[in-house]
Amino acid sequence: MKLRPYIVLNILLVLVAFAGHAQVRQTIDEERREIWYMDKRALELSEKYIKLDKNYYVGYMYEGSYKFDRATDYFGYKNAIKPLTKALELIEKDYDKQLKTRTSDLQTYIGVYQYHRDFSWIAGLLYECYSNLEQPDEAVRILHRVKNKHQQKEFFCQPYNALCWLAHRHRYYTSAKYAFLKNSIEANESMALKFLDSAFINVRDNYYMNSGIFNPGHEQYELNGIAFYKTLIYSYNFEIDSAEYYYDMLRFTPSFSNNNYAYTKLMNGEFAETINYFELEKKEDDFSRKNTKEFYYMLALLDTYKANPQKGINDLHATIARAGSTPGFGWNNLGLARGYYYNGQLFESQKHLDKASQFEEMHINTTWGPEQYDFTKNIFSYLNKERKLQSISFEDTQYWYNIPALIKMTGFFADEQSDKFVLINKFGANPERDYVYYHIFSPESTIGFDEVWKIIDGLDADFFIAKFNEHLQDDQRINIFRYYRYFIARLLINKGKYKEAEGLLMQVLNDPLIDLEHEKLLQARCYEALCRVYDKQGKDQEYKRSLVAFYTLYPQLVPYSKNTMSFNLRVVGPTDNKEVKQLLDELHDCDVNLLEEEDHDSEFPTATLTFQKADSIWRVSCVVASKDSVLVSQDSLKIDELKGGGRKIAYNLFNIPVTTIPEYGENDYVLIGGILLIIAILWTAHRMKKSLRF
Repeated sequence: MKLRPYIVLNILLVLVAFAGHAQVRQTIDEERREIWYMDKRALELSEKYIKLDKNYYVGYMYEGSYKFDRATDYFGYKNAIKPLTKALELIEKDYDKQLKTRTSDLQTYIGVYQYHRDFSWIAGLLYECYSNLEQPDEAVRILHRVKNKHQQKEFFCQPYNALCWLAHRHRYYTSAKYAFLKNSIEANESMALKFLDSAFINVRDNYYMNSGIFNPGHEQYELNGIAFYKTLIYSYNFEIDSAEYYYDMLRFTPSFSNNNYAYTKLMNGEFAETINYFELEKKEDDFSRKNTKEFYYMLALLDTYKANPQKGINDLHATIARAGSTPGFGWNNLGLARGYYYNGQLFESQKHLDKASQFEEMHINTTWGPEQYDFTKNIFSYLNKERKLQSISFEDTQYWYNIPALIKMTGFFADEQSDKFVLINKFGANPERDYVYYHIFSPESTIGFDEVWKIIDGLDADFFIAKFNEHLQDDQRINIFRYYRYFIARLLINKGKYKEAEGLLMQVLNDPLIDLEHEKLLQARCYEALCRVYDKQGKDQEYKRSLVAFYTLYPQLVPYSKNTMSFNLRVVGPTDNKEVKQLLDELHDCDVNLLEEEDHDSEFPTATLTFQKADSIWRVSCVVASKDSVLVSQDSLKIDELKGGGRKIAYNLFNIPVTTIPEYGENDYVLIGGILLIIAILWTAHRMKKSLRF
């Protein structure tokens, strides 16, 4: 059969075109051989390669890589998805046979090697984009496409490990929300471990095929990846021996995470070691990685445990100054909200909480997610509103006779109870509250033990006493027993069982394992609780000693504790000056007991106030000292307006560097409306406490 001339011509044209395309692609491949996917010239090269051959995946791969590398928010990752998706479709369309090639022959593998690497890279970036955008179902779809290729070497995208990560990170959801999940935390965690088993089988099956191609030990990188994820799963499930086994396996390899190991130390109540490993991770950070850096937030939290919130505040401000509004900005502001809260600075705490609330946080390479972020915001919203109430009663002991103050407090109380109501609802609906909150110092908790107490305070005491007694029996972490006993003691106080509570609190304080440097917050809270115990029992001397110990450990907490601290007062400066007298009168109106010289008590510290005036501005130095040491030294207070000046001095006595006394403005509630709202909220909360068990 003869071919017609025009058919022959068309075949020749197709062959010539194909040869031309092949030549163009060969030229592209030769040029980019030494150019990394995220090279600074990637965008420029992508435009060039797409212009040369719009159907070749390489140009889109470079475009997507460039956009991914520079993404810091939702829109950045969204913009990277389009070119990466195009690249994935084209490489699968044109090179599907090469991608499915499995061989132990070196020459054959060299022919497909670059396609395998590129495919793994493109799929890995797409998976990360969807994961960062909180679209795990789409991420799973990409991973199954990789898994179905059965590639003999997983360069950048290890699908079984990534599936494990997604199952673990979204463990508290069910298939009703994400199709790939099971219907309980336990089932999701079990599935995550099974993915790691599959990953190990995959490495084992590929071992002999790869041994003739790659250097000895080629499988170690993939095995390390499996061990890395096992440390996460076992730590979360409090299987500490298993977690330590895999951490030991990873030690001295690039897969060992100082950040993650710090959490394991925190789980065990080894606070000095926790800080050490977080600091090691911090030293390695050059701010080039745009991911959520948990260690900055966690180090500031640990500073509050050491009664040094100011250090955490300074460090977080320095971090924000360097990193800017990148992922982690919201968490760092939540850390500042906490730091200022424990430093007694309500105005600053609320300012940074507002910043965190207004920021659209991205959660990149972290098991933290939007739920933990919102829950942490809710806690500090409640705590700050509670503190507004406490501030009013501290700043004016006569507030009961002040109708405007009472109206304002009514509104604040309604706000506080409303927030507590929301918080309890979220807490009760959280399926992993036992894992993360009742088991104190869980590696997945973003709140401190003190904040956990603030949530459960006022709920069903019998339920929680039973719960923490149960953990005292089955939890193997001996350093955490102190915290369970502290919680039980506080619950017993709520039930009026003061003698039992006293015994437990003294057991905590006398524990030979307590870390006196890193557990000051726990010690301070124990002395605060003892103050209540001794006050109820009428033991004045014990009350006095506990109050002084509370103040000595953590003075910033005392003004908000319903305890009136006494000071031996000493004033240096023009005491007969009218303005000084006005400041001192306002100071005396605050909830502090200032003992004049004839009434000095040697068991209380001495507060020395030095007044100096320059250009209509009063400078006040405040030094509080005991017999042995200086407890507080504040010398930066400037008073340019007399009203509120005495209250600023009062805060300075407690090492609270207040420079602004916030005026909250007209309240949204009138007195009667506020009272009715409070009654409704309290009635509902009462019904909840009787009906809900957490």
